[in-house]
Amino acid sequence: MLSFLHNFLPSQNYKSGEIQSELNQVPFQCQVEGSMILPPPSQDTDFKNFWETFLRYFNRHVPLDAALLKARAAIEEQQPEEALLSLESIDLSRLGPLSQAIYYCLKGQGWLLLKEYDKEISAFQEAIRVLEIGKPLTSVQIVWVHNWLATALYEQGKITQSLEELHLCLKSSSPYFIQTGRLRMKVLLNLGHVNTALGQYQQALDNYGQALALIQVKGEQEKLDLAGIYWGLGFAYRSKENFTRARLFLDKTLALFLEAGNLIMVTRVQNLLGLVLIEKGELKEAEQILKQALVTAEALPDTKRDYVVLTRTSNNLAFLFKLQERWVEAQEWATISLGYAEKLTEPLLVSRVRVDLAEINLSLGRPVEAIKLFNSAIAIIEQPKITKGCWQIYYRYGVALRHMGHLQEAFDILSRGYMLT
Repeated sequence: MLSFLHNFLPSQNYKSGEIQSELNQVPFQCQVEGSMILPPPSQDTDFKNFWETFLRYFNRHVPLDAALLKARAAIEEQQPEEALLSLESIDLSRLGPLSQAIYYCLKGQGWLLLKEYDKEISAFQEAIRVLEIGKPLTSVQIVWVHNWLATALYEQGKITQSLEELHLCLKSSSPYFIQTGRLRMKVLLNLGHVNTALGQYQQALDNYGQALALIQVKGEQEKLDLAGIYWGLGFAYRSKENFTRARLFLDKTLALFLEAGNLIMVTRVQNLLGLVLIEKGELKEAEQILKQALVTAEALPDTKRDYVVLTRTSNNLAFLFKLQERWVEAQEWATISLGYAEKLTEPLLVSRVRVDLAEINLSLGRPVEAIKLFNSAIAIIEQPKITKGCWQIYYRYGVALRHMGHLQEAFDILSRGYMLT
């Protein structure tokens, strides 16, 4: 980036189509990063197993509060609202330490099912505090809760904090955790996802390999975990530019999600598979896969419509046509992508799509429209101020300005981006 600032080309007049060769200097990863979707964590909602393990000792020594029993039954039946309502009737100050631990675990599980991540994190942090009092009897429950905390933090994009929680899991001396493969497999699977998000792809591959060695597919949940392992392997191999192995594992992932009828995950995997095929140079098949993903995603009911998938898949189609210099089609898909993106509350994603559309407008000989899009992309990430990943927006705008001969403006934009690297 710094060397780029010191190596400006002489001022030149803009000519339609020339911008693409100049933009080829932009790292490929900058152009596709916003079009990838990370695999989801393994949440582990087998609460029955958790409670049977936890209460095996507890029930023999201390009678359980009736409201806690009712909340537990509701959680095991995946009825979080009813569970949380039962917990509201409890006077927490009258509960002993282990009963308080049960209370906070139930509360965290309820918020987990409702995807209220802040409340889930708060409840599970309190659960850890109280469970620590009961060690070593509660050691395996502490691992479970740390794993739930890790998945909630991952969902919020707090990747480093998620990593810390998973490392705490692996440090456990609980015989159950060490000897029982299922929970350890889930921790390793989630650790693979976290390392993938951090760009630590070799570590991620090691984590996925360890998880794969432990998994025993006995039911639907294990099939979903296996799909998660394959998805992670495909993502990591793609990032290491081993596109053949990436496709192998993504095809396996797709087959498992199709078998499960999980169409939301099908579209997400197809989006990544389409990108891998683009990178392999198999453009015709990539176009087919991406269009299949869009058809499936658009057919989902409004309550399940995934605008992130719709945004990124249509954006990948724009990128595909851009590579082939099919500018009119590229503009059409980039415009569609922007329409979907603006339904979301993800400023960085909206900004990236606007930059894609701006570059296409330059190649169509429409610099005025392009500059408006670039400026709006910058405005989106500056209000509110966003820093992570934003240097790419400035970088791509700077490349375009330099190509058009606006050297001072290019230098200013690139300098602002450099401060974010």
